[in-house]
Parts: sequence; structure tokens; C-alpha cells
Amino acid sequence: MRRTWILIWGIVIAAPAFHRAIAADPSDTLTNGPIVAIEPGRQPLPDGRLRVNGIEYASREAYYQSGLFRSGGHRCGTVSPDRLSAPRGVGSQADCSLVATTLNGAYLPGTGRFRIPVVVHVITSTSIVGAIAESNIQAQIDVLNASFLASSGVGANAEIEFFLATVDPNGQPTSGVTVSANNTWFADLGSYWNSLAWDTDRYLNIYTLNLDPQDLLGYVDALPQEGGVGSASDRVVIHWGAFGGVGADGPPYDEGDTLVHEVGHYLGLYHPFEPDFACGSASSPGCYTSGDLICDTNPQFDALYTSAPGCNSPFDTCSSTDPIDNYMSYSDDGCMTRFTEEQVQRMRCTLLNYRPDLYVHTFETGALNVTPTTDTTHSGLVGGTFTQPQTVYGLNNPGNSAIDFLVSIENNFGLLLDGGTASLSGSLAAGAGRSVIVGLDTTVVNALAAGEYSATIVFTNQTAGTQSIRTHTLSVGRLQSCSTSGAQAIPDASAIGVTQSIVISNSAIIDDLDIDLSITHTWIGDLVVTLSHVESGRSAVLIDQIGGSGVNTCDAINISGVTLDDEGTGGSIENQCASNLASPPAYRPQNTLNVFTGVDIKGTWQLRVTDLAQEDTGTLDAWCMTAQVSEAPDEETPDPMSQMDTDLDLVPDDSDNCPVTYNPDQSDVDGDGIGDACDGLSLADCPDTITLPAESVDGRSIDFELPTTSGGFGNIQVFASPASGATFPIGTTNVTFTATDATGAIVTCNFDVIVTDDPTVTAPIVEGEECNCGAGGVALLPFALLGAVTMRRHRIRVRRRVRPRATRRSAGCRRR
Repeated sequence: MRRTWILIWGIVIAAPAFHRAIAADPSDTLTNGPIVAIEPGRQPLPDGRLRVNGIEYASREAYYQSGLFRSGGHRCGTVSPDRLSAPRGVGSQADCSLVATTLNGAYLPGTGRFRIPVVVHVITSTSIVGAIAESNIQAQIDVLNASFLASSGVGANAEIEFFLATVDPNGQPTSGVTVSANNTWFADLGSYWNSLAWDTDRYLNIYTLNLDPQDLLGYVDALPQEGGVGSASDRVVIHWGAFGGVGADGPPYDEGDTLVHEVGHYLGLYHPFEPDFACGSASSPGCYTSGDLICDTNPQFDALYTSAPGCNSPFDTCSSTDPIDNYMSYSDDGCMTRFTEEQVQRMRCTLLNYRPDLYVHTFETGALNVTPTTDTTHSGLVGGTFTQPQTVYGLNNPGNSAIDFLVSIENNFGLLLDGGTASLSGSLAAGAGRSVIVGLDTTVVNALAAGEYSATIVFTNQTAGTQSIRTHTLSVGRLQSCSTSGAQAIPDASAIGVTQSIVISNSAIIDDLDIDLSITHTWIGDLVVTLSHVESGRSAVLIDQIGGSGVNTCDAINISGVTLDDEGTGGSIENQCASNLASPPAYRPQNTLNVFTGVDIKGTWQLRVTDLAQEDTGTLDAWCMTAQVSEAPDEETPDPMSQMDTDLDLVPDDSDNCPVTYNPDQSDVDGDGIGDACDGLSLADCPDTITLPAESVDGRSIDFELPTTSGGFGNIQVFASPASGATFPIGTTNVTFTATDATGAIVTCNFDVIVTDDPTVTAPIVEGEECNCGAGGVALLPFALLGAVTMRRHRIRVRRRVRPRATRRSAGCRRR
């Protein structure tokens, strides 16, 4: 166990400090599932205070400035390796081993820039504590680059650059960010890296989670010189509140430098106060084999915390100014400003010799970067209009010398470069860039038969002999169109909902139709999603309160880019209840999209989303339709189904009791020959006036049942105002029943409740007492209910009350 020394008025006190996660029983649970509470640790309180080991602090900042935090070494949880048992290394790895640093011109930043792809794994609790916006993630990457590239002009430029990965390990486009909601993982437990890690040889894997229980801000699993490079556990871990361009926990560790510090460890750097309680050699060659193995960082006896503003070093603990401005110190973020030149060499040595597959090295020969990294899909009708007619590629040379390049097309189905050629070449100076436009030759593609076509764009760096490949596919006879409405709120508990339209101007017969859908909502089981084609009058309910046999049973959130396809391999959407449900795979809609087969796609398509329950809310974010189509229809040929089954409920119109509204069950409660779906909504059994005596001066509590409904469509909801069970005051109160069906139709009925001031009843008075309240020595008592009252017609239930007794008073009995 490491010990940290506290200096108080010249007295040195040893205090234990724990630097690794403390194991806990994973069966321990808190609200929202198996999140583990670990003691000792930081426990945030609702009012912003922080409790640590039973001591309460006014804020996080107050705790971070306290002696308890600073004496415990909690700034960084990276454990110092055992140098005595460490192998000395051979060959070039010996230049930056666990026990020594050897400077070498090959490690100077002038030999080229290292670019490192990053994946950030954001782990939250199931209640989404720990969420980090992608903009703040990019801001953290910007802080990382500003520090390692010395953008401020202070410190040494390491020529090490970080970027969010654009391609995942499977070669698919990515944002470089993953998000997982898991309470166990959020507590830094459960070997989450085995499930989440991307190839750690090729990606810097950063995890954000909750380190409050461990009372840490960050750590790396091990220095690369200790082994473990390429294992799933090779990672950097940061407390989520200290991550980002602006950390959520606030000062003093909210400027993103915790990650800079930990990435320094990830690249082989020690703290300047390593090992504890010793001053390494201050001069060469001893300074390369003691302390932090670096000579241009002054030796330091132990960790010192220095606060901004001011950032003044309080001690010269090893006869020289302590390097409090170094990123590997324990200072506040506002005090950290630099790496040294020799730290830069050690990090670059580590990359070259311990992490050789991690970086892209832009050597003197230059490089050719091509954006975007995604492939392109074109689609359209035979002889008609095509979508995505062109793609603009950016070519950039981030290297230090000029390159020659060539852009060519293989298996060309009708693409042009810059509007007029199938190949082009040129050169790019160091740091220069240009664009290349890849578009469709309409003369060629308009003559293509229906089918699928594919071509390859090859970008060649002729100087370095490297290539980048982009694929363009063309689907002739396929049409895709998306709503341009943007995200719109879904009205809560409203059958009207929100509707977005797509207008198709081309005529073509639909052979197959798929829908892509994105919805943000806190309870997707509340939602009904309906697709309609105005011109044909056809519609299909694609999603109808999914999640099981009951209503509103799916408490999952968000539909994040789901494809609805009658041939979907993911099963019916009805049975899906996962949060952030996404495709692939595609899912089958609850009602088939085949109802649109054979329809002319031209016209207005409407997607309506309704929320049929209260409280949870959300937005319709986007939707697209993708159709496989054949040539334009013959206008003289009518649709044979249009006269057979207008509402597509599989009941022919000539025998359908409501032919214009989908009603496969043909329900007709009132027996009038008109289906309930076409009957108007109505309320039955609305009560007459109800008159009852009061129970107290406050009135009377009255229960009543809601009236029955007839007609209407879909889920019908009935409300009463005031509600059953309310206390009605003495006098007359009007009650309104309101019924609403799934189409938004509303009907009401009213009745009065009259609560009377009940006549009094009598009770005998004990002999000898005076009573001035009534004749014959009888006390008068109000509001007495002598038994239960039942009015079956109105289904009124009145609670039985205990008969009150006479009240004795020495001064006589008065009415109260």
C-alpha cells in the first residue's frame, strides 16, 4: 500500500492512500438496479454538498481543496510499477523502459506527427447519470490536442495529435463515441472492457464513468512498459464529472487536464514525484535512471497540490522549484501548462516501441487524407430523377512534403470526376488540400435498365504508394425520400398527434416499401405510428403501443434509426422493448406494408405519431421511405383493389358495416347495422341530479362510477371533473364527464351533485343537566347519518358513519 506524507508545521505524518478500485459485493444494490456503493468514497448530496468518509463538505471544490483529498493522492489512481522486478528491456524498448530513459534523435518531434484514433466509451447509470454531450467530448479532444501540440506556445510540442475515430474495427463509419447504460459498469465494476473495448492495439480506448466511490479522478490500467498493450483492459478511465472541455463537477478539475495527465501515463510518463518520498538525481546521467526518469523535470519529494489563480509553488522540496506547471503533477487544471522536451521524447519512444500499431505517422513523404470516409448510395427510377447526384471529397496532405495523387474509377457505371472525366491527377504541397466532385453522368445512367450497380473510387498517394477506397452504388428502380420537417414535439395524451409529410413527384408502381424511423421518447409503449398515402386512401398502423400484450407496457426509450420492413429479420416490432432500439437488423411492422404494393408512389405520404397516455413526452425526429419501384403506371388501368376493400380490413366493401374505416372485428354494439368505428362517440347512463346530506361542515365525499360509452374508434378514455371520491361542498356542484377516442373526437355530459345541510337528530340529556337547546330536555345534533344510503341507479356509495353522542357541557348544551 502506498503512503502519502502530509507536512503540517514541520511535522511529517504518514497517511494511507488507496489508488485502485475497492472491490465490492456486486449483489449490493441501490435504486435503479445493481449500482454498487463503495465505502470509503465520495457521496454527492442533493443540495450540492459532498460527503466523504462521514465528513460533509459544502461543495466538490471545497473537498478537492481539502487536506483529506490532497493527502490521499486521489488526483490520479495510476499505480506506480514495481521497478525492482521490472525487466530492463532490450533493443529500442530499452530507450524508454520502466527503469531508464535514453534520448535519441529518432524520437524528436521533427521526424513527423503521430495521429492517434480515439474511441470514447461513455458509460452512464440506467437513470442516465453520467451522460456527456458529443460536443463536450469533441471539446475534450480539442483540449488534448492543445496540450500535446503546445498550441498556447508554452511547453514542448509533442507532435502527437488525437482524433475521434471515423471508422470502427469492422470498417464501418462511426462517430468515435459509444454510449452504454449499466449501473455495474458505471461504478467501474464488472470487466466492462471485455464487452466494449475496440482493438486496443489500434485505438486509444477512453472510458468515462463514476469514480466517486473510489474517490479518484482518473487512472490508466498500467504503463505500457508493464505489458498488457493490446489486451482488452488496456484503457484510460476518467471520472465523468472531470471529463470534457467543461467538466460537469466544476472547478478545480473541470478544464480537461485530468485526461491529459492520464494519457501521459498511457504514453509511458511518470509523476515528477516518483517514487514517493525521495529526491532523484538532479543531474545526468542519474536523472535518467531515478525519479521520473527525465532530467528536464525538477525532482520533487512528494505530490503537491497547487491552486489557481496564482499557481505558486509553496515548496522547493528537492532543492529546486517543484514542477507544478507540468501536466504530470497534481496541480489544479488551471495550473497545468506544459510537457518538457524530454517528456516528449519518452512519449514518442513509447509510441514507436510499445504501441507501434496505434498511430498514423505522417513522415516526410507526406500523406493523403480523404474525407468523407463513408460510401455513397445513389438511387432513382428508370429514366427518371436520381437522388444524391454528387459527392464532394476533400483531399488533404497533412505531411511535411509534397505528394502526387491520382483519382480513378473502377467498374464505372456512369460517374464523372469534376464534371467531365473518369480520372484525374495532380499534386498537393505540404499542408495543402483540394476537393474532387464525383457526380452522375445523367446521359448514361438515365439509359440504364433496372438493377443494382457498383463502382469504386480509388484515391492513390503516388508518392507513398498508398490508396484509399470509396464505393458508389446505384440502385435503378429504387426511390428514397426523407421528411425535411426536422424534429417536432409529439403532443402528450392526444389522439391528434404530430404528422409529417413527404411529397413524391415521380409516378412509379411500388413493388416493395420500407420505412426508416427515429423517435425520441421517454416511454415508447405509449405511441401509435400510422403511415398513410393521401391519394390512394391507404394506411397502415406500423407501431401500436409496443411492448407486450398489455397497453403501455414498454418503458423503453427512443427509436434510434429503426428500419421497418415486411421481410425484416429482427422479428416483429411489437415484441421489441429495448432502449434506443436501432437497426440493423430491420424489424417487421405490426401491420404489413404490403397494403401499398401496386400503388402509384406519386403523391403525399403522411406519417402520424400519437401519444395515447399521459406524462411521458418526446419528439418525432426523422423518417424516410425507401421503395423498390417499377415503371410509371398506366393511368387508364384502375387499381383493382380500390373497389373491393377500401379500408383494407379484409372485409369486402359490400359486406363491411364501416367500409371507410379499418374495423376487421365488425363490432356493432348498438345493433344499428353501422359499425362502431363509424358510429359517433357517445356517453350512456349519464346520472340525473344526485342529492345527499352533508357529513360535516366540509360537505361530503361521494364515489360514483364513470358512464359507459358507445361508438368511437380505438382507445377511448373517460374522465370526470370533479373526480369520483372528491369532497363535494354544501350546495350544488356541476360534474362533467368527458370521453375522447383515438381520432380526437370528444363528447361530454353533465349532472349536478347537491349536498344539503342535513336536519338535526335528537339525543337524550342526562338527568340534572341544564339544556337551553330544545324543548323537553333534548339536545339538538347536526349532520347525523343514521345508516348507509344506496342509490343503485346512479351507483352511489356512501360510507357508513358512527352516530354521534350527546356532548355534555356544564353551561348547557348548544348547537355546534
